[in-house]
Amino acid sequence: MRSIMIGSALLLGCLAPAHAIAADPVTAGERSVMVFTREQAVTHALANNPELLAAKQRVKASRARRLQADGFESPTAFWEFEEADGGGPSRFGNQVYGVEQSVEWFGVRRARKQAADLGINAADAELERVRLRVTAQTQKAFDRTLLADQTVELVRQVTGFMTEAVELSRVRFKSGTGSYVDLLRTRIAHQRLQTELREVEVAAWEAQRRLAVVLGLEGAALSLRGELDVQPLPQDRKLWLSQIEKHGPTFVLLKRRAEQADKVYAAVRHGRAPELTLGVGRQRLFDGAKRTRSMPRYGMAARQSSP
Repeated sequence: MRSIMIGSALLLGCLAPAHAIAADPVTAGERSVMVFTREQAVTHALANNPELLAAKQRVKASRARRLQADGFESPTAFWEFEEADGGGPSRFGNQVYGVEQSVEWFGVRRARKQAADLGINAADAELERVRLRVTAQTQKAFDRTLLADQTVELVRQVTGFMTEAVELSRVRFKSGTGSYVDLLRTRIAHQRLQTELREVEVAAWEAQRRLAVVLGLEGAALSLRGELDVQPLPQDRKLWLSQIEKHGPTFVLLKRRAEQADKVYAAVRHGRAPELTLGVGRQRLFDGAKRTRSMPRYGMAARQSSP
């Protein structure tokens, strides 16, 4: 009898510390949970999505190309010296120095600026397309997570009701008012609900993980506040097509890129015209008598640009 009491005391002494150790991490070392509403989730995704940030940088690059298309080529300074014929190096000869400026053919600069303007429009359309896609992905993941959480709560409630039904069937069987077949049926139904509860819990965890990936917070614990946003779609196919042609981001982007391609082609065709070069210089002649003669030089040359 004494050995049984000692063994029971040791068992209780071992169980009590184990329960305290399991409770400490939950109370003291609890992981922080980030709470998001629908608007906050969309705002966070738009601020941290790498594809959207890249699209914003492409818009800045297109505006920089527009400034570049509006400029002129810088003038070129040149200096040449041709020695007089002799057996060795000499300071006698011909010296030419001056400045040259390239002038494009009429219409080339204007076509290039128009192509750059349409490039900005195409970059803006691409940015809007990415923004709408990120917003739709975030809202979709948010709704899926809400739906999964509500499914878990519903299945958990039904499982609790089935647990009470199993207990009731057991009591009825023991009292003789129920059959053993009814008890087996309720137990099987209860086990099926437990399996379904585990599946929906896994689906809820997967939905939350996908939402965290969309938000750029992979591995973080999330808590959502809000309701499902279910909006009916229009049934008229013509209405769908008309909305896509007017406001569809992909359609708008393709149209802007087609317009840009036409202007780029026009700029390339204008660029095949001869390029004019205007120059102003001075020529100095050094002879053997150490006399210097200077004369101004003015020139204009036409150069065929490569296609």
